[in-house]
Amino acid sequence: MYSTEALSSRWMSQRFVRAYRTAMIESARVRSPTCRLPAGWGLALLLLVSPAAAQDATNEIARHAEAAKQAQARGDFATAIQELTALARLLPERADVQSNLGLAYFFHNQPKEALAAFEKALRIEPDLVSALIFSGIAHQTLSEPARATPLLQRAIALEPADPLAHTWLAHSYVAQARPREAVDHFLIASRHAPRDVDVWYGLGQAYLHLGREAVMRLAEIAPRGARLAQLSGDIWLLRGEPQNALTMYEEALKRRPALVELTPVIDQLRQRQGTEPQRDLPAPARPTPDTSSPEDAQYLAATDFRERAQRAFEQISAIDPDSYRAHQVMAESLEAQERVDEAIDEYRRVLRAKPDLPSVHLAIGNLLMSEGRAREALDEYREELRVRPEESEVHYRMGRSFVVLGMADDGEASLTRALELADPPAAVQRELGRLYLTRGKAGYAVRALSKYVGSSDNDASAHYLLMQAYRALGDATAAERHLAIYERLSARDEQDASLKNALSIFSRR
Repeated sequence: MYSTEALSSRWMSQRFVRAYRTAMIESARVRSPTCRLPAGWGLALLLLVSPAAAQDATNEIARHAEAAKQAQARGDFATAIQELTALARLLPERADVQSNLGLAYFFHNQPKEALAAFEKALRIEPDLVSALIFSGIAHQTLSEPARATPLLQRAIALEPADPLAHTWLAHSYVAQARPREAVDHFLIASRHAPRDVDVWYGLGQAYLHLGREAVMRLAEIAPRGARLAQLSGDIWLLRGEPQNALTMYEEALKRRPALVELTPVIDQLRQRQGTEPQRDLPAPARPTPDTSSPEDAQYLAATDFRERAQRAFEQISAIDPDSYRAHQVMAESLEAQERVDEAIDEYRRVLRAKPDLPSVHLAIGNLLMSEGRAREALDEYREELRVRPEESEVHYRMGRSFVVLGMADDGEASLTRALELADPPAAVQRELGRLYLTRGKAGYAVRALSKYVGSSDNDASAHYLLMQAYRALGDATAAERHLAIYERLSARDEQDASLKNALSIFSRR
């Protein structure tokens, strides 16, 4: 799933919208094998209005072509679709007409219809780069990254320097949990489009994904190790909470007294106790890289990826501090600090600049849910659904809000719908199990919860629900088994506070 992800970042830059519109109305130039328009900027060139094509064009063709150009020039994509559909009937073998029809559908927020047109174009001209790129983007919009990837790879093979293709291939990799490959393509895109804030945002998100992976490996290698406590202290310090940072640094030093790099920071934090928390905080201790310890290596990796992400986000502020991406980065930072109202305000600023940006209404809804404001959250999820009707995460979140509001039938329908879509969150089965249990359907609850623990066996709450369901069914043996698992996992959860805190800084969308 594209989690929230990500990066998600299923969006279309206004720069490329302008490029599309410009290409539709510019004077036509004849393509030849030795003179090709730059990919991404001449995507929508209508060959039918070129001098060569015009010689054979009928008055009807010319009329529809001109009407399509005028419609899209004023942003009237509905009319452009009508005119291009008429052209496609008159010129069924013209790949460029089908591709332009696909683009009009795409910018009219009809990705499925766009894909159908692009597929026709590619059957006629398999190497049509515009159709390959926007087919990939349309699949991303429909939460189908695995289908987007080969199309975008093919586009890059034909146009290796196209930043749009590299950017969206990177997004498809992030959506498939392949962040290292994503970083490679975001970096290529940044070289070709160094002032594109969307590229830097995607790069930062990919680095955060890698950082999260490093933290999880650190927790596997040394769940009670000093470096995990130190990393948690680093995060508290970056959040401006010195007392919590001091507690974790002292714990890290207790676990491994040889971490002398922590001593100066601990001394400074002790001296500052009782002073203004946000003022003159020391920086986190610089780790010593000359070690072969796997624990230390993962700590260093997590720290490095966090710093790389920060540098990528700083590029956004340097390019345009008032861009929607700059406000989005700020909102995500505030969200990580649990400053809910401020984060929501920043997300609202993002939406004022970019009303249809995916994931933003979802983020606001999640923040509202965390504050117990389920009805307001539901409104945000509905807005997100308008942008991403096929996104399973949105249906899952809507289902949870319905359940909280006592609308059990609607909740079950939304959760069931989430399971029907691509890559549903594992937690859908847990929420369905919980709902079935409250509705007296213990057998259904056991089936749903058993599927969930099969993929997420470390969730104590799911085993508690299974214990309740088996008791309702009269199966005391199974109930006791899940109660024991619940108690074991609950005890472990109390020890995982440092891990959860360390992960929080890497949890931006």
